[in-house]
Amino acid sequence: MVGSTGHRYAVADNAGNTTDPVKIITNPAGGYLGVYHTGNKVNLASSTDLVNWVFRRTLDAQATRPTICASSDRSRNWG
Repeated sequence: MVGSTGHRYAVADNAGNTTDPVKIITNPAGGYLGVYHTGNKVNLASSTDLVNWVFRRTLDAQATRPTICASSDRSRNWG
């Protein structure tokens, strides 16, 4: 990305799951949330710096190509 202060290739979460491709939104509680597929699993992770990701949970064990967006009323349906 033009103007970025850092980058990392072949990023994995702290559980060893590859995170490419990751879709990212700002977490209202601070930091960032990302969804990504590893094989045929869709996972959710959080990050404070967009480089290091902490696995939170598998959202679907038989899916690929996830996306994520913030709801307009800031509700959450994943927890």
